[in-house]
Amino acid sequence: MIDFNGTYYTKEELILPWTNSILQNGYSVSSYILMRNSRPLFVEEHYLKIMAQMRILKMGIPMTYTPELFQGVLLKFCKKLDFNEGVLKLSFFELGSSNEIAYSIESFKVPESKTVQMDLYNDYYIQEGSHRFVNTHFDRLYELSSRFAKEQEVDGCFVLNNSKKLADSSMGTLFCIKDQTVFTPSLASGTRDLVSRIKMMQWIKSDQKYQLIEEDTTPFALQKQDAVFLYSFEKGVIPVKQYRKKTYQVELCSYFEELAFKNTLN
Repeated sequence: MIDFNGTYYTKEELILPWTNSILQNGYSVSSYILMRNSRPLFVEEHYLKIMAQMRILKMGIPMTYTPELFQGVLLKFCKKLDFNEGVLKLSFFELGSSNEIAYSIESFKVPESKTVQMDLYNDYYIQEGSHRFVNTHFDRLYELSSRFAKEQEVDGCFVLNNSKKLADSSMGTLFCIKDQTVFTPSLASGTRDLVSRIKMMQWIKSDQKYQLIEEDTTPFALQKQDAVFLYSFEKGVIPVKQYRKKTYQVELCSYFEELAFKNTLN
């Protein structure tokens, strides 16, 4: 079931108008929102990110778009579907030449955690700069990296920026563990500025078991790490088992799975 601008459809029933900006040029803004105990989490943070992205894309923001409206439509959707645990995908796009803004809501279950094997995608690069704040800007690159991973018979790929530094992955924000330090690419690298990234960084800092460092490194650094995991609200914590010939200590990632679960209970 999909909420399309306040009207509910099954995925088979919903037909987008040909003038929809997603069909015409892929022009949209999306955010994945975590649901716990029948409540959407971090709604205000998502709201601020979405509004900032819409302004960057010069989309006309209706005056009615408030945090309270977002909370209300999300709760209404979950109540109608009896959806209590999982992830909501909230998207905004333009309808026709009038540039009227519409939204859609979809629901997903977070998949069970499993280890993955990764490769490096370097056919195209993320551009360093302000477009990192628009999460849909490099969607085609992430889609290409996922298709490349399938060709290579691996689960996903690490993604580079135009300086050939590690910036992101096709499966979530990149976190590397070495001794008692966690490294993650900085925003300057071009990594996506996701609420899930911000929250994981906050949880690591407040827990104080590990030191967190934002650092831009080359792919060669992946060979030196004790463990690597990827994180997003959509997929949860994903431990990386192997990158090329390097095998990681996946048991170290269970701590971060517990950290994410503990901080999203309430």
